[in-house]
Amino acid sequence: PDRIAAALEAGTRVGEVAVDANGEVAAHWGAVFLTDGVVETGGTVTDPRFRRRGLANVLGDRLLERLVAMGVHGRLREPVLTHSATQAIALREGAVLMGINLQAAMPLQQVGITDGVLDERLSISVFYGPLTPLPPAVLHAPSMYAPILNEVLSKSEWGYRVADARPAADTPPHSTVASSYDSVNRVGSVEVTLVGSDLIDVIDEVHAQLRRAGAEVVRVMLPLYQPATASVGAGLGSLGFAYGFLAPRYGKYGNVLFVQWLRNPEVDLSGWVFADPHVEKVATMIVTQVSELNRSAVALRRREARRQQLFAALPAAD
Repeated sequence: PDRIAAALEAGTRVGEVAVDANGEVAAHWGAVFLTDGVVETGGTVTDPRFRRRGLANVLGDRLLERLVAMGVHGRLREPVLTHSATQAIALREGAVLMGINLQAAMPLQQVGITDGVLDERLSISVFYGPLTPLPPAVLHAPSMYAPILNEVLSKSEWGYRVADARPAADTPPHSTVASSYDSVNRVGSVEVTLVGSDLIDVIDEVHAQLRRAGAEVVRVMLPLYQPATASVGAGLGSLGFAYGFLAPRYGKYGNVLFVQWLRNPEVDLSGWVFADPHVEKVATMIVTQVSELNRSAVALRRREARRQQLFAALPAAD
């Protein structure tokens, strides 16, 4: 509570609440500033005693009015996948599914939704709704992510296009990255601001450090306005990074793609509930890519192990 109060005072968090006649909070919908002009509005909760009264819709409308008045131009939403209500609200209000943030947080209990603590880490969907028109853009994403990215963009009318991956002639030799670690949720983050020829080596090194620190999930933010991202970033699959989600007009970073690595790549979809077939299709594509990358990595390690065995069986040179 003290951190929430400090964030409200600092203006990095805003929220709307519904209260009963006694002043007891019945529902809340909040927003947290992620970067300049972009907020995350997934902090939605309704006391089980007050559900099915449309409180979330009312609070969402009130919050939207405040955000527009504050100059916010876009909002990311993170509806849970254990029920479809908040997904449906996002779709109804014109938001577009950007991807799935897999195993984003430690297991928890959702009162009135899940029976006890979840068996695995919490995965959440990511939606984006522009509050001002998005200018058309060319996205330079590695080709392995293009099929999912194109499926995501098929539901938008933004004029976004995924470019063909081609070598970038002016790629600088060195990348610029920054990393952080959330020890509570065991999530590592890598922020790439400049894509250089050494990108894969740099990410591999940072990735190893985050794994040693105990990270269960590592997310890498890639700038999609740099042509080198498409060609140099093609090696991310070999490191086990699958599609995560697209974040349009993400402050000073522009359009960015978050890719994700999971220590435990076995993701169970059986407990997820989808608002529509498109959400289910995108979720399935992402989980499938995670699984395929893991199988490829295992096969590569085993081939290398067999190769070493063959060399060891050769007669020693005189």
